[in-house]
Amino acid sequence: MAVAATKTGMRLTLFFRSLAFLAIAIGAFPTALFAQQTPTFVRKFVENTQAPNSVLCERAKPVENKVFWAYGAVYLAKDIEFPDKCVMTKLEADAYQKKLHDEGKVKEVDGIQSYYLQNKASDSLKKVIDELLASVAVNEREMVRFMVPRGCNPNTNKNPLGCDDRRIFNKDWGKRSYDDVLGNWNGRISAAFEILPEDNEAKRLVKIKAVLTANPGVVYSAAIPGASQHLLLAAIDVNSSFCRAASACEKTLMKYGWFRTVRDDKDHFTYLGYEEARLTNLGLVKTVLKTYDKIDYIYYLPGRR
Repeated sequence: MAVAATKTGMRLTLFFRSLAFLAIAIGAFPTALFAQQTPTFVRKFVENTQAPNSVLCERAKPVENKVFWAYGAVYLAKDIEFPDKCVMTKLEADAYQKKLHDEGKVKEVDGIQSYYLQNKASDSLKKVIDELLASVAVNEREMVRFMVPRGCNPNTNKNPLGCDDRRIFNKDWGKRSYDDVLGNWNGRISAAFEILPEDNEAKRLVKIKAVLTANPGVVYSAAIPGASQHLLLAAIDVNSSFCRAASACEKTLMKYGWFRTVRDDKDHFTYLGYEEARLTNLGLVKTVLKTYDKIDYIYYLPGRR
């Protein structure tokens, strides 16, 4: 009886030890799984983002997941004040931009009337402009072409100031309001899915999800309302025919922390504030894409590996 009891006790000890090891293994499993299966960009993003947790898009939600992969590089930007939400409503976007202005975190880019960006982005763009102006290869008239207003043809323009005058720059090439973004979106989708002023947040998201299901690529020509990088005052649009690959314009923008981060949007540069050599360590992948005009453009996109 004593021998049997001893054997039984040993078996129970081994059993409970096994349970303990199993518990430890199970506890470590999620971390190991995250490291093995989570894309590089997500892991690097979590390590390096300066955005608050509340703004980090929930990848389980289709619309926010699309925002994360299409526009998420901006959340790596240095010294940028972020909102508290991934996809903002009109009221939230208006309040966020007003708060930035009220707290002195936004300023006009020196030399460009009504062209507002967050302070660090504004300072950086001013350096780009000054360096291009000082370049022997780029005179002032050529320089200002890199932000010439849409639809301004120098050969037919009737404005006596001319297309290259800074005073007629299109102000929405930097800061955009929620209404600006919404107008661009509604102008590119079916009328049946246009977002209306009376739509509540739930209905708005249902419509956006339906559009993304039917045409996933629309996010690269029109930003999802409430999620544009222009709402953050941390992005600009340029004249891509001037800012071609290896051009003085592109090199200077990249030198001061501006990069193309939205696939196929060759006009769009995002302020990140990093040297180019740092970007791959943040999870971004250098990608060269050829457009319909057969020109190669350099992008830094969230890596899915």
